[in-house]
Amino acid sequence: MASLNSPALRRRLDALTDAVRERIERRQRMREYAAAAASLRAALTAAGIDPAQNHGLRAFGYAERVVAEWPDTPELQRADAAFIAQDPKLAGRRNLAAEAAERAIRFAGQPPPYPGASPFDWYAWSLAARLGEAPDPQ
Repeated sequence: MASLNSPALRRRLDALTDAVRERIERRQRMREYAAAAASLRAALTAAGIDPAQNHGLRAFGYAERVVAEWPDTPELQRADAAFIAQDPKLAGRRNLAAEAAERAIRFAGQPPPYPGASPFDWYAWSLAARLGEAPDPQ
């Protein structure tokens, strides 16, 4: 029986863990970018701006196609979340939405950014714009 004290086995396990970590981190990043694209598209549409002309949406939009290509099931999302929670390198990773939410404060009540603003600024603006929408008074 192999021992976990074996340097060769430890190297193999570390390499496998690194490969899994990279794959999960990429999936998570693509999910975050796809969510950013959806938020941005909704805010652009609400503001009467053509989403097809927005470079911020183009920067994040490809992720929607990437995510649509996999079987991103709830089970896979839960498994990824479980791995992230126990992995020190991924558990400390900053979420794109959390970072954008911090920046969104400066866009609250403001018009859209200038056309050449960074995709991240456009995403932050979309969060601020969507939070500022009045609820539907049904």
